[in-house]
Amino acid sequence: MSDRDSTDPPREVVKRILHTEFKTDTNGQDWKRRVGEEEWVLVPTAAEERSPNAIRLFIIRQDQAEGEPKHWSLFVGRENEKGTSYQVTGDATHMVQKFEENVDKWNAPDFYSHYDLNAEVGIGEAKAIWEAVNEEKPPQAPDRRSVTENCQGWTIRVLKNLVKRGVVKQGAVDSIEKDWLEPV
Repeated sequence: MSDRDSTDPPREVVKRILHTEFKTDTNGQDWKRRVGEEEWVLVPTAAEERSPNAIRLFIIRQDQAEGEPKHWSLFVGRENEKGTSYQVTGDATHMVQKFEENVDKWNAPDFYSHYDLNAEVGIGEAKAIWEAVNEEKPPQAPDRRSVTENCQGWTIRVLKNLVKRGVVKQGAVDSIEKDWLEPV
């Protein structure tokens, strides 16, 4: 026989990770507190953490000529509003960086789709993005046969740089490479 009455509430399981304790209440809400503190704080869900007016990082894909792969650029701003575009353009043998502010990619006639990288952009992230796009040199090749990379490859390199800086998650880059990357 148990020494616990059947009307007693279920016992909460508290997990400790380093200096923080976590628990889930009977309503399924998650709580946390620092070890040694009395008060529990509600852990916001991902949807609650995401500000609807936040500046975000996106990949914008645009149509090109028939038979050509989609053009990719990075976009910092709010969805469906003007923002800053970071891209490389030109022939794949000699691409050049093209950064534009106050540009509307969303309503461009060649707009195809976008991918929200789930990265809110504050001052620190904006600085990291600026450094990453400037560190990654545009694709170059001596001739057409030697081309191994285009705007998509450059964008992937920038994203990998941003993973190292903690701005973008590796899983997002893996998904983009697997599902979107087209042959050069």
